[in-house]
Amino acid sequence: MKNFFEIVRGIYHNKQKRAIFSLVVWFLFFVIVFALIGKPPKEVPITYYEKESVGNIALKNYKNMKSFEVNYKVEINQNNKIDTYTITGTYFNDKYYLTNQEINLYSKEGNVYVVDDNLKEITPYTNTLNDFYRVDLQILLKDNLYTIITSSEEESKTNYKDGTKTTNYKYSTSDGKTILISVNEYNNIINSIELDFTNYYFYEYKVSITYKNIDNITEFEKSYDDYTIKGVGE
Repeated sequence: MKNFFEIVRGIYHNKQKRAIFSLVVWFLFFVIVFALIGKPPKEVPITYYEKESVGNIALKNYKNMKSFEVNYKVEINQNNKIDTYTITGTYFNDKYYLTNQEINLYSKEGNVYVVDDNLKEITPYTNTLNDFYRVDLQILLKDNLYTIITSSEEESKTNYKDGTKTTNYKYSTSDGKTILISVNEYNNIINSIELDFTNYYFYEYKVSITYKNIDNITEFEKSYDDYTIKGVGE
């Protein structure tokens, strides 16, 4: 250490050596600075954020449908007796206007009613009046179906040359029952749905739903809004 200070003292008193020493010091200083500047930054782990799924476009379009004509075909096979029911109607302004050629049905705010045009009354739809009421219309309404489908497990998907697609789902209830659902779409528009309730009711119960003139209805005149609701609180 003593020799080091003696060398530095000798350089300091010698102008020529002092100049050279200063140049060396500045050179080393810039070398260190450039070395630090050029050093790659410390590697920081990259966090990948999965892009939020846009979801099923056809299902979103289905949920947002404002109007359509609908046909329900219900086939029930119990004790070797096959019963078939057909229900047709129109959905407009968040209301259903349905008929099975025997009775007229009306649905608003998720409730289904039987219409009596003579008395201008509507009665809550029940499962007690006649055999036709074995058809559970409540579960077949658009908003209820959307909830069931989006809560189901997708099992398979098939694309066809003509552009149509079929997606098969399985809906499982808390008590172990299942509903099989096939959704058919074209150009991101769902035009038909098939449901198999066999494992739900423990007898063969199948429903085919067909939609047409989707969002193509500009006016629908029939309305039961002013009819008296009977059978509630009586």
